[in-house]
Amino acid sequence: MKKRTDITIETERTLFIVNPERIVSWCGSCRDEVKMATVDGAAALAGISSLDIFRMIEEKRLHYIETPARSLLVCLNSLFGNLQESLSTQGEQL
Repeated sequence: MKKRTDITIETERTLFIVNPERIVSWCGSCRDEVKMATVDGAAALAGISSLDIFRMIEEKRLHYIETPARSLLVCLNSLFGNLQESLSTQGEQL
């Protein structure tokens, strides 16, 4: 008689964001110096995916600048403003 052994491996991932690469820069839409973050940093702060950030940029819902190295920095004022607006809209629908 053959003996069967099942092995189960469970993994868990914890993400700690100490400084999501935030910098202060001029936002032409806000017309002010604001905190900015990389796309990945903004996504981590908002609890959404980087793809969601890119979609919001394409929909012109987020302010951003392009660096000389051709990477994007996202205006955190516009990010958090959009998140609050989304939460308010969801609350009205309930």
